[in-house]
Amino acid sequence: MPKITERKVETRLAAHYRSQDCIVLRQASFSRKRIDIVKKDKNDERVTAIEIKLRDWQGGFRQAKINAIACDQSYLAIWHQHSGPVLSNRKIFEDAGIGLIVIDERFTPTIEIESGVSPPSEIIRDYFRDINLKLA
Repeated sequence: MPKITERKVETRLAAHYRSQDCIVLRQASFSRKRIDIVKKDKNDERVTAIEIKLRDWQGGFRQAKINAIACDQSYLAIWHQHSGPVLSNRKIFEDAGIGLIVIDERFTPTIEIESGVSPPSEIIRDYFRDINLKLA
């Protein structure tokens, strides 16, 4: 199997969500950082941030908490081979309202922990409006 990179996971995950009829932005600017994937289902008002990490779940968790400021929901997506330690720390995610997506070898995402819902955020909606993407 070819080497797995965060960029490859990001590309495949974005394609997956687009095939599910979602609006998807990759590397969306937020403050002085970038959110790996921002997605919005065309039939849902919620905007979701996804931070992708192959193995550094703690760094990804910190970034996902920051992303929750800008979006209604925030997830950490982790490569399946490194999901064990994350699932062992499930309560940390649940308490913070951060969801967990595990990506399998076929690049299929599975939600293992549902994200909480942050107060509605106009930050990311303004971003969508600025680049002329229709929000429901």
